[in-house]
Amino acid sequence: MKDVLLGTQEPVKVSVDAIGTITMADMDFTIKYFSKVYGYAVTVPKSECVKVDENTYEIVVDTQRIGEGMLNVIVDLAIPYGNAPSGLIKKLLYLPSNIRIVSPSEL
Repeated sequence: MKDVLLGTQEPVKVSVDAIGTITMADMDFTIKYFSKVYGYAVTVPKSECVKVDENTYEIVVDTQRIGEGMLNVIVDLAIPYGNAPSGLIKKLLYLPSNIRIVSPSEL
């Protein structure tokens, strides 16, 4: 587990395995990060993420905005799928992290 001090802006890589031949780069998505302690969440659209490779993007987690506790990440994917009426299917992925946001007083 990695402890990060409250107030830190922490770069975090988010990876999603390819679905068949469709990579994360081929999909529209948003990344939501939060801590369950306070219930505050931040949503980052794909346009604000930095592409690392076809299946990995990086976000900067502003710990001050979500408070203390374990960092949680949910990726909301819009996957191209020809058999769906809209041409897309929605998939939510929970990606646990090993990052704990702590107050300086806890150290």
